[in-house]
This record gives sequence, C-alpha cells and structure tokens, in this order.
Amino acid sequence: MNMPQPTPLTQIDSAAVAPQAWRNGGGRTRELLAWPAGPDWRLRLSLADIDADGPFSAFAGVQRWFAVIEGAGVVLGLAAGTQCLTPQSEPMCFDGAEAPGCRLVNGPTRDLNLMLRGGARGRLQRAASGAPWSEAWPWRACFSAGAARWQSDDGRAVELPANTLLCDLGPAPCRLVAHDTQAPMFWIGADIDGVTNALNRPARMPTTQDHRKFYAEFIVRSSGSTDDRLIAAFAEVPREDYVGAGPWQVFVGSGYLPSIGVDPAFLYQDILIGLATDRKINNGQPSLHARCLAAAAPARGESVVHVGAGTGYYTAVLATLVGPEGRVTALEIESDLAARAARNLAHFSNVTVQAASANEASLPHCDVIYVNAGATHPPAAWLDALNVGGRLVFPLTPNEGFGVMLKVTRTAANTYAASAFTRASFIPCIGARDDATSASLAAALERQSLKEVRSLRRNTTPDSTAWCAGADWWLSSAETEAK
Repeated sequence: MNMPQPTPLTQIDSAAVAPQAWRNGGGRTRELLAWPAGPDWRLRLSLADIDADGPFSAFAGVQRWFAVIEGAGVVLGLAAGTQCLTPQSEPMCFDGAEAPGCRLVNGPTRDLNLMLRGGARGRLQRAASGAPWSEAWPWRACFSAGAARWQSDDGRAVELPANTLLCDLGPAPCRLVAHDTQAPMFWIGADIDGVTNALNRPARMPTTQDHRKFYAEFIVRSSGSTDDRLIAAFAEVPREDYVGAGPWQVFVGSGYLPSIGVDPAFLYQDILIGLATDRKINNGQPSLHARCLAAAAPARGESVVHVGAGTGYYTAVLATLVGPEGRVTALEIESDLAARAARNLAHFSNVTVQAASANEASLPHCDVIYVNAGATHPPAAWLDALNVGGRLVFPLTPNEGFGVMLKVTRTAANTYAASAFTRASFIPCIGARDDATSASLAAALERQSLKEVRSLRRNTTPDSTAWCAGADWWLSSAETEAK
C-alpha cells in the first residue's frame, strides 16, 4: 500500500517538539515525524542539534539523508572519504549502517535528517526560492529553516515560521519563497512501497480551489440567490489571502476556538474568522454577506463604498463584481486593519482604502454603499451620497440584541424605497449610534414584522404608517411616492 496521507497540510513546528538528549551527551534530537509511529517506523524525519564531536549512531538497513541547516558545518568521515557539509551544501545520502565520525567545523550545528527503511525510498533536496517543484512522489513535504511562504499551483498557500515541516503537499507543482534568504529550504519526497503507477495511487484529494468553488455555491444558494456572478466572485477570491496565516481563531459566540490545522480549505466553511480577537472584530459569516451582496446587487462598472472593510475580503468580492470599469472605496476606522486591507488589496487597480470613519470622511457619490457595522439610523451623509437608483445596505441595530439588514434604494431625488430582509448582529458603527433611536428600534423589532417596511422618509413628520422613527428619518409601511 501507499503511505497514508495525513490531514491535508499538516504543519509541524519544531519548537513545539520536545528534544531528546543523546546518551553520550553530544546533542539532542527532535523527532518531527515517524511513519508508522513507534519503533517499526519506515520513514523518520528529525532535527538534530550537535554540540560535540563524535560518531553517528549506526542504523542498519536505513537509507539516510543528512543536511546542515545552521552553524558552520560538519566534517563526516565516511568509507569513501571525508565530506565537509555546510548550510550551503546539497543534502548527502549515505548508508545508515556506516555510522560516520562527525567533527564540528566551528561550534554547534543543527541538522535535518531523513531516514528510510523497509523498502521505502525517498529524497531530500534543497529548494531554490521561487522555483517550482513538481517531482511526482506519492508523499511530499517541505522544510524551511527560515521563515518562508509555501504556495501551490492548486491555490493553497501557507506562511511558514522558521524550522517548520509542512506535510502532504499534494501532487500539484509548488514552490517555497524565502523570507530569510540565508536559511536553507528543502523538498522531501517519499514512496513507501515503491509504487509509481499513478493508477495505484489514492484518488485525487480535493484542492483548495475545489473547496472554494463548493463554498461559493453553498453560501450563495443557501442565502436564496442563484446569481451566477456572485457565485463566480466568491469562487475567485481566496479567503486565505485576507484573514492571515493559520491556525485561525473561529468565533463561537462566547469566544474563539482555534482551528485544528493550517490548510486553507478549512476556511471554506460558513464560519466567522477572528481578525482582531481582542476587539471581537471578525471576518463575518459568508452566507450573511452573500445574502447582503445579493440584495445590494453591485453591477459591472458601478461605484461602491464599503464601510467597515476589515482586512479586505468582502471588498475584494465587491471589486470583482464591479470589475475594472467599476470603483470601490473601502473605509476602515481601525488603522491596523486598514493597513492590512491596503496591502491585501494592492493588486486591485479599482480599489482605494482609507483609514477613516464613514461618519467623518466625505463619501463620494456612488451606486452602492455596503456597511459592515451596526448603526441605529442611516446617517444623512450616506443617503445623500447615493445616486438615483443607488442602494444602501446596512445593519440597522439596537444597542442590545439582533437588528435587521436594511436595504434602502434611492428611487428619485427625494424618495427612498426600503426593505428589511434578514435579522443580523454586527459590531457598532462608531458615530452612527443614538440611544433614543436604539430604544425606538428595539420596540419596533419587538412588536412589528420586518415585512411591513416599504419606504424611508426624510425630514417629514411620521404618520400612522410609521414602523420606526428617528430624529430626521422614519421607516414607513407605505410605498414611496415620487415628488
């Protein structure tokens, strides 16, 4: 049989592995991986810290690969002669039964070891930064001595801390991009039973792109929409590029639960991912955003203002929907998140990110305003910024409990249609909160149906059709009347 595939993209941080001291006191070993586990392993990967000169242990029947990753290097005394290895050297393969003598060149070293036995075969080779690796091994992994980014042609990508092993890379070509150009990186390929016929290998595992495509269909269709453009936009934008490297913090209402791995496929669920957990700021629930974007219906070539952009994921979906002919202005009041959003969205020529409040900045005239923070009322500046035909979609929320997603459409210069289409809860929108209006809204939500909302009125006295009233605006159960 072939070597079983571990959970996709298993990441092993050597710092989390306890070192085992050698009996002779000359060093320590961290076992990163052994398959199968226990004394009958056939593949073993480990890090060794060598502190003193001395012979290696003998491993009869073992093919051994050895690479220096830190320190000045070692001189190995083999039957074929001495060999000096440094962090710049290619890995060396030798018979584990030889137990060569080892002399340190100038102080301690750290070394990477791959050992294979029982008919297993494999290879340890240096990785050049940015160069693709496409060797066809049934099991593939990589190790980076310094911080690096692993990325695959199947769409997956992971940021790796120093001295990290990443397993189950899958069959697609991939590459390592070094953040520390002095630290070596390695590819590891193994075949436990020598099976090379592709027909005998396991069926293709779903790629991140496969997961993203399913997720896009699921969140859009489960929200009640069949908009193929919206599905395509969610299928195109990689969520992993906007929520940071894993493991991720998943919001569970009362707090956060860490993800069990770093495979980007994990992100393609209908879950909230923490962006700034100390402030309870999350990358929101995908199905809710799909429903809101279906209501806002950004068309190609339109201009959009995105309020509460976070780190830019839903901004990227908006930018994809309006296309290069359109324009997206993203506002994020939290400066650190705005900076991340600016970096994440830099490849979109049609996006501008501002670290600013939507209640203080001057909003451009636009076709869509999409707000991702709860307001007790629609600020006048938002309504004024809408072009005729423009749509404002925002969370109308009281101070406590759930509110509603409200869609306001400017049907003429002074008339606005409105509809409340789903319950929702968001973090507060700073500058768009009012205690008196919150109380009026909470009462309306308690006693009236969302289906009754038909229009929004401005600067007039509420009448018997009023659903909820604020200082200079009110929602009515009557249809709009052109003026």
